[in-house]
Amino acid sequence: LFRSIIRDITKSKRADYALRHSEERLRQATRVSAIGVWDMDFVARTVYWSREQRFIWGWNEFEDVAWDSHIDCLFPEDRPLIDAAVEDANLSADGAFDVEHRIVRRGDGAVRWLIVRGRVFYDGHGRDKRPLRSVGATLDVTDEKLAAAERAGFHARLLQAQRLESV
Repeated sequence: LFRSIIRDITKSKRADYALRHSEERLRQATRVSAIGVWDMDFVARTVYWSREQRFIWGWNEFEDVAWDSHIDCLFPEDRPLIDAAVEDANLSADGAFDVEHRIVRRGDGAVRWLIVRGRVFYDGHGRDKRPLRSVGATLDVTDEKLAAAERAGFHARLLQAQRLESV
């Protein structure tokens, strides 16, 4: 006796292909734009950092990123900004935060300016809510900051030269 079951899996295969294709587009977009992506699971105490996120902070792609390992890289004077952004996220209805701060990159010690945007997801509401997970993106804006400072310096020297010329 021989029995067989035939099932058409064309839709499933197409959906799988579309998902893989979409994920690859997202990976390429974040790679090209140099945006780091991160995901922190507060329950499991695990951290995911994309390749770009690791590069921004000075980790190589094979190193494990421990739960609190990035804390030592935060620029000390900017710590209150970060704490305030986290506190604001905890008080807000949607858990969103947006903060610009500096880090001292691991490895080479370079000071980098970052814009970090993310969202904290909670279990519960009000005083009973507890953070479950935080996801977000990091953009390194150091080059833009340095260029703006250089333009400001040029502008200041130009103004000084114009004042001297008028005298």
